[in-house]
Amino acid sequence: MRKKFFAYVIVSSVLIVSILISAFAVDLSRKSELLSEPELVMDNSFLIHDNTQYDFNNDKIAKIDFNSSYNFAETINLDPAQSFEGGMAIYGSIENATNMKHGVIELFTFTKTLDTINYQNTASYVDTILYNETNYLAGKGISNRYDGEIGNPMVALLKEIPLNNTFWIDFLEISSSNLLFNYTYTIPQNHFEKIFDFEIIDIDSDSKYELYVLGRNATSPQDYSLAEYSYNSTAAIYNLTNTYNWNGTDYNIVEMELITEPTDLHFVLTGIDIPVLETFVQIISINRDITRSFSQRSFGHYGFGSDSFRVYGMKTYSAGITNPRRVALFGSKSVGVSDTFPTCITIVDVLNPGSGSDDVSLNYNPSWSFDGMIVDIDYDGIDEIVQTTYDLPGSIKSDYVVLTSGGLSEVNSDTTELYQIKSSARLVLSGFQISSWIGKNDLHNYAIEFYFPHHVSYRLYGSAEVLINGSNNTMYIETTNLAGYNNPRTDIILHAGLTVDPTIDEILVSMPNNFTFDLNAIVSVYEFEEISLNITKGAVELNIDNIPIRIDYPLNTAVFTPPVPIQLRNELTQIQTYDVLVENTLSQELNGTIEISGTVSNYSSIDYILLGESITINQPIDFEFFGSDPESKYEETVIITVKTEAGVIKYEFQVLVTNLFHVTVNDLFIIFGIIAVLIVIIYIGLAIIILRKTEEAFDKHFTTEDPVRLDFKVFKGKALNNLIQKYSDEGNWKAGINMAKEFKPKYVPYFHKFKVKEQLMSGQELMDQGKFDDGLTYWQEARESLDVIGKHEWIDTVNWLIDPLQRIVEISAMKGTEKAAALEKEFQNLNSMRDQEFVILSIKLDIPLYLVAEELGIALRDANDLQASLNYLQLAYQGAPEKFKNRIVTEITGLISLGVTPTEFAMPVDHDAIRERIEKRVVRCYSCGEERTNINEICPNCGIDTVLCSVCKLPISFGSEHLECYHCQNVAHREHLLEWVKVKGTCPVCQQKLITDKLGVAEEKE
Repeated sequence: MRKKFFAYVIVSSVLIVSILISAFAVDLSRKSELLSEPELVMDNSFLIHDNTQYDFNNDKIAKIDFNSSYNFAETINLDPAQSFEGGMAIYGSIENATNMKHGVIELFTFTKTLDTINYQNTASYVDTILYNETNYLAGKGISNRYDGEIGNPMVALLKEIPLNNTFWIDFLEISSSNLLFNYTYTIPQNHFEKIFDFEIIDIDSDSKYELYVLGRNATSPQDYSLAEYSYNSTAAIYNLTNTYNWNGTDYNIVEMELITEPTDLHFVLTGIDIPVLETFVQIISINRDITRSFSQRSFGHYGFGSDSFRVYGMKTYSAGITNPRRVALFGSKSVGVSDTFPTCITIVDVLNPGSGSDDVSLNYNPSWSFDGMIVDIDYDGIDEIVQTTYDLPGSIKSDYVVLTSGGLSEVNSDTTELYQIKSSARLVLSGFQISSWIGKNDLHNYAIEFYFPHHVSYRLYGSAEVLINGSNNTMYIETTNLAGYNNPRTDIILHAGLTVDPTIDEILVSMPNNFTFDLNAIVSVYEFEEISLNITKGAVELNIDNIPIRIDYPLNTAVFTPPVPIQLRNELTQIQTYDVLVENTLSQELNGTIEISGTVSNYSSIDYILLGESITINQPIDFEFFGSDPESKYEETVIITVKTEAGVIKYEFQVLVTNLFHVTVNDLFIIFGIIAVLIVIIYIGLAIIILRKTEEAFDKHFTTEDPVRLDFKVFKGKALNNLIQKYSDEGNWKAGINMAKEFKPKYVPYFHKFKVKEQLMSGQELMDQGKFDDGLTYWQEARESLDVIGKHEWIDTVNWLIDPLQRIVEISAMKGTEKAAALEKEFQNLNSMRDQEFVILSIKLDIPLYLVAEELGIALRDANDLQASLNYLQLAYQGAPEKFKNRIVTEITGLISLGVTPTEFAMPVDHDAIRERIEKRVVRCYSCGEERTNINEICPNCGIDTVLCSVCKLPISFGSEHLECYHCQNVAHREHLLEWVKVKGTCPVCQQKLITDKLGVAEEKE
């Protein structure tokens, strides 16, 4: 074989030399070239869909109106805790029928089903305890009881009682769907003259919550006080434990927020510095160790020089930091005497006044702003700000403006359905967030609106404005922030698909990124299809977008080139015309350009084209080649680009430009291509021959166990795989097992299946012939192979059959009554299994019951139980195939000759089921051929009783062979009566002498 290989090497070398010699002739004879296989440029230069526009109003869930008796102060979030799944609450006061005000709180909870948010006004509480005039001013949620005991989450509410100018803090327990009063604490009047706000937090992690109350000092009302109250478990009351006082003569505090850190609590206060009309931000901190001392952390002013800024609201927010120190101030900027603008100032790090700030003033009417909503709309961990406007007279609805927290870029603005929005809150639940704000409706009654903000901004680009059928269409998705600037995301998942083919599902886990739609399987054109984009983060579906797009056929293009090489000779320039053929197969009109350019000459030319539906154009486009001085040659890369809405198609090829005669590079490519093809063909032929030789060597080795010798081991794996297929097709399990054991162990069970199938089939054939010993041997060999395969249900099936078969074989060696008794037991056992079907590898296995009955009948005969013997032989006859019935009839007639009288199915009581099956078998009426199942009834068609064989006592069916006694005219099955007459010589009924020849003559006459 090695000699043949080297001979092929020599032959191929001669062919290569011959082709090189002919290259010059090919070059002289070349003409214009037809280029018809362009490159489809996947440059994603077409904007398919711009999803950077966001409308906050689209995420509204519901608007809930209240009647005129309600006067709400604020909305707050109640975070999930224990069995409470979280919710939102609004509180204030409600006026009763006698115009008395009571503190009131309404609780709302939310559930999410797919992309639908459902809300419920879960509970309400009205404060009617002790006093008629009460009002809730502030509220906070806590995750457990205030006193350290285990219990449900609670709401703490600051309550004012105008009657005696006292302030209380009520604790309401959130239990199931109820708000239950639990405890109230009266703040001593000698502590505060006026209270504005409070915070409640477990500062030292002892499960008991501390209260921090902000207000005017009772003894020095011009001063502010921030007091700490700790819970005394023994006395079951809050006690004053710490106070921080400062001069507040020139300051008017409007808002307090709390920032918690591992070592400190920071109370962020904001308000107006009255003398200078500037907004101030003051930080009062308390350490979380045992000393718990107060200190002023920082104090700063925020304004616009000669223009003033008045703050009316404040929120803390996150810009991707776990513990946020960012603060947004909401208010109005006054310019000159009468102009005011809603304004937002953001502070990068409120604990570090030098960290910087941003601001934006909005040219909106209403021109005031009391509040802003903090919400992470695109779930990227960086909060957005939704600022709302406020009209003091209450005649103009509030506007909202969505702002990015970084740079305060305006994203979206619109008018709300509410007037005088003054409070907002955000609730973060498992997998989604809810936002709310309160204001007044058209009737100037209070109302609350709930929102489910969720949106990811992106731009989708493609290499065409359509999807090209029969191609891989690559698309590019670029995620942006809400302002439209690039914002890479690795925390969301994109599922991209097509409605035309639901099996297409491209998944991206990082963006920007590319995804591809493989449309090679689409066989027809679809005009109005949709790209479905589903963007999720965890359980939240942020975007579900269906983008209309066409699926259409690609443009058919071709380029006819002039003869090459370009022979300039003594010319300085030469114009060559390229004919570009463009066929529009799309179902729309196309606009585009055809551009030709050269990378060496920097020459370019553009022609504009208009293609109607099903239009073909042949557009000539010129290219100016430049010669060189002195005479020389160079390669010009010519690029022809056809750009339409259907995409960008590019032809790029090399053109040899020379002042001299020269063989072109393309010719060399052709030559080497031919050489490569010839070499490949030769080596393919060699490979086929070597592979066949290797297969033959291995086949002989596995069949005869001769040693194997290989010239080329590289073909070993392929040869073995081919032999696996060959042995499988032939069912040659012996060679297959030998091969698998030596080289492919994983195929050992596979070829054992072939062995099992052959052994089971052979065993069943022997079983049907009554050769139980040989059949058992085959089945036992199959059982051994099943152990190798390891399929337990097959092993159990074979065991169920081998066990009784083995006992039958052992019983065959017995004699006398012992044998008969054992056989009768096995017969009953097999009879109980008659309805079970044993199938392995499509082979139906069973131990023929009629053979066991026959063997049992003979055993009973040998044991002198002749009547039982005849009964079982009758059973054997009933179930035996036609070709074996004569053998059983011989045994039956032998018993009859001994004087045993056949009975009508005299079977043991254990065989009632067999009797029932025999009685219900289908027979045809002896007279008219009507089929029926009950042999004990007369024929419903002709009224004739069932005719029974006078020998075997079984029914004689219409058309079956039978004989009639010429004395008494009783009938019997032909074979039965002939066999009876041979033994007895008389009629089994009238006992008169019968002659066989006369019976035959009677049959012929019939």
